[in-house]
Amino acid sequence: MKTRDKSDIKKQMVLICTKNETTTLTDFCRDLGVTRKERTEIRDLADELCDEKVLLRVGGSRFQLFRESETRKNFGEVEGEIRITAGGSGFVKAGENMEDVYVTPENIGGALDGDIVRISKWPGYRGAEGRVEEVTERRRQKIAGILRKSNKSWFIEPDDPRLNRKVMCQGKPSKGTEGKVVLATIAVFPENRTDPLWVEVEKNIGEPGLLTTEVEKTIILSGIVDKWNLDVEDYVKCVPVEVYETDHQGRTDLREIPLMTIDPKDARDFDDAIHVERDGDDYILYVAIADVSHYVVAGTPVDAEARRRALSIYLPDRAIPMLHSKLSSEICSLKPHVDRLCMATKIRFSKTGERLDYTVFPAVMNSKARLCYEDVALVIKTPRDEWNTGEIIPSIPAKERIMLAYELAQVLHKMRMKRGSLELDIPEAKVLLDEDDPLRVRDVVNLRPDPHLKAAYNLVEEAMLAANEAVGHYVTEHKLNVPWRIHDVPDEEKIQHFKVFAMLMGLKPADVDAKDMCTLIEKISEHPASRPLFYSLLRSMKQASYNEKNVGHFALAAPTYLHFTSPIRRYPDLCVHRALKSFWFGKGMDIGNEKRTSLVSTDEAAKVSFFTSTNERKAVELERKVTDIYRAWFMRPLIGTTFDAKISGITTFGLFSMIEHPFIEGMTRFDWIEDDIMEFIPELGVCHGMKTGMVVVPGDSVKILVARCDVAQGQISFELSGGLFDQIEKREFNLEGLLKEIRRRTENLPKPSRRQRPGMGDEKSSGGGSSRRSAGGGSRGGAGSRSGSSQGSGKTGGRGGRAPQGTGSSSSSSGEAKKNNYRNDGGKTPRGSRGGRGR
Repeated sequence: MKTRDKSDIKKQMVLICTKNETTTLTDFCRDLGVTRKERTEIRDLADELCDEKVLLRVGGSRFQLFRESETRKNFGEVEGEIRITAGGSGFVKAGENMEDVYVTPENIGGALDGDIVRISKWPGYRGAEGRVEEVTERRRQKIAGILRKSNKSWFIEPDDPRLNRKVMCQGKPSKGTEGKVVLATIAVFPENRTDPLWVEVEKNIGEPGLLTTEVEKTIILSGIVDKWNLDVEDYVKCVPVEVYETDHQGRTDLREIPLMTIDPKDARDFDDAIHVERDGDDYILYVAIADVSHYVVAGTPVDAEARRRALSIYLPDRAIPMLHSKLSSEICSLKPHVDRLCMATKIRFSKTGERLDYTVFPAVMNSKARLCYEDVALVIKTPRDEWNTGEIIPSIPAKERIMLAYELAQVLHKMRMKRGSLELDIPEAKVLLDEDDPLRVRDVVNLRPDPHLKAAYNLVEEAMLAANEAVGHYVTEHKLNVPWRIHDVPDEEKIQHFKVFAMLMGLKPADVDAKDMCTLIEKISEHPASRPLFYSLLRSMKQASYNEKNVGHFALAAPTYLHFTSPIRRYPDLCVHRALKSFWFGKGMDIGNEKRTSLVSTDEAAKVSFFTSTNERKAVELERKVTDIYRAWFMRPLIGTTFDAKISGITTFGLFSMIEHPFIEGMTRFDWIEDDIMEFIPELGVCHGMKTGMVVVPGDSVKILVARCDVAQGQISFELSGGLFDQIEKREFNLEGLLKEIRRRTENLPKPSRRQRPGMGDEKSSGGGSSRRSAGGGSRGGAGSRSGSSQGSGKTGGRGGRAPQGTGSSSSSSGEAKKNNYRNDGGKTPRGSRGGRGR
């Protein structure tokens, strides 16, 4: 570059643009034959051409020839959500396939973070820039922060750094609130950049920085209500406490079938029961699910509240249930040795796990045993000839039935793997609380169940998945309208990015390009860098969601999949039950009045799918943020302590590192690293020193020092103990070659579209789950842990501390997935195999 005339290079760049509709920075570098180190100079020349109105930037690093007509077409007024940074700048997402529009602090106007705004935009120095012309929708109604007084004026220091304007209080707050964290309602929104935000103090939450204060504040600001309204309280007073003989009408009597429930020790409600028996070489599986729809009638106050909540949420110290406890823990709960109404399926499997036949029907049941996972695990690992010895084993009922169910689970799991279901072995975090002191976090551990406990979880998971698939097939055959649980195929471009990263980590090209994903996952499992590889693969997956149209479930390789097995915790399951009853009612089956069998229309299924998917994301964000708060609280006494850690992920602004015990993640900002100037390479998910060329990859071992714990933000910051490049492996990568390989693999790929995964057409394939993480998630439970809300239950935890808050991640996940806005479902983040949000 130094020996070449820059004006000639600029002419060549213009010539390159004349041959393409759009030209990327990488295209310039390739066609000009410059090295990666000279990329910055090419970028500067491209910026100069944009300033000279020779080129027009149409994307982050895409350019085309400047034409006045094209300028008018591509730039004008757009509307979208504005996200404001702590520095005061804004970014507006104007459309799915459009670049973000940058808004300087001077052009923010009266907009607040999250508002919907109309902006004018134009080509700027490094992309589209804009100015807020109008706020069309105010998204934020409340704020929280510390109440302060200056002279006679009261103001709030907001805890959200994105509220970077003065927040003034109207009126005089009540006594004793100065210096406390308060909740305030916005009374007057700003019109200009310099206008303050006027608020009215609504509630004193507590002392700043205290665990209980920060958790309570986070729940309030999430918009999730943890109390029942008076209409619901009045309604549940009339809920029956027992099943009446008249309720048996039109139902199959399963009371003699020895069904059993298997749940966590501290579970307060039981909504599924199973039984397995042999018929010759075949297996017969019964799955009975609490018939919530019999008691939660459409249009009633309790139904309206369940619909609004959409799902249950599980936090380290409490549960926020979808249904009132008079329903979820009493008449709808499949308690042992009492009659309960249920929706059931009876499935026949061959000895190899092929689904041969099934029926779906309403029933009445009587559970013969209430078991916990630890009991089941103990039975599985103890030889039969030792069942009658010791103190615990003899007291566990149904041991032979447990072993038969375990046998079937293994068969179904093998069948699931054979057909192409995905399973990612990702560690999970668990927050352990003291039962007596809510401010004491005993530990944060890596929840890696021993193989027998894992098998106990898997035993139930396989049964639930089999039931969900069978009912999905039934619904398809009879063309019923339901909310489907879908998991679309990943974008091929992202998969190719992952495969090149896998080659960078040492996998052979033949292994990377295996014929099916399952073979690739098997190779990853055997690799020393399996954890960063699994996280990278998760990044390439799409999110599972609800939809009125069935497109199949990629991670399960299932053509028909829905949620049927947890109506106590998920509203879509309740809708599926109602759809089934509506169909049966139309066929003349008398199983209750017509209100209990209300027809689910396509429009209703679409609405339920939309609001449940939306609430699911909010719930994940809340679960993650609250668990982050607990982690930061736990690590405060350990500030200054040095730990061995592994780099779990890399982003534009720094390194995330994971400590094994306590199971904590924190971030080290690039500007804290003195070894070199670090550059992140998003295509590969790695970074390198721009001077030394040293490459840092996820999985590298480092020593870190706990530097900061921000409880309010749930963030933990690490400093490196020693030089970065003195600690990591010295390796040489041909980064330019790897980037060329990515271009080669992706340049001719078609645009992403919904399509079925090869092999998903086998209607006879049985479902299956795993206690290892299936990319599509689990089939049972609500928003988080399956267990109840008591302290000390050790619900699964969320991500470790990090810098800028993102969105959507598993409350039970850690590391890489959370920094890339991935949920705990549908191939985005790991989840508990039992009681995850649901595949």
